Amino acid sequence: SAIVFVVWSSMIAVLVSGFSWPVESMPLWVRAVSMLLPSTWGISGGLRLTQMGASLSQVQDEWIFMWGLSALYFALAWLCIRFVHRRNGD
Repeated sequence: SAIVFVVWSSMIAVLVSGFSWPVESMPLWVRAVSMLLPSTWGISGGLRLTQMGASLSQVQDEWIFMWGLSALYFALAWLCIRFVHRRNGD
């Protein structure tokens, strides 16, 4: 079931990242949700680096946002683990 979830969520991530659908034609709420996915920033930065000839300094915003999402998801995981340990009395 994990593989099915990964395949299903990967398709959604690609669609909302702006890779296969123009970002300008997406509803604002879809664009806002897509900003919480690392794939949105990774695809944007990767395309700019490999296809558009951008330098690393030109994709600095994507790099910073991906590190920010990493910190956010780390903090959420830490809080969830802490909550589970407190609930189980560990």
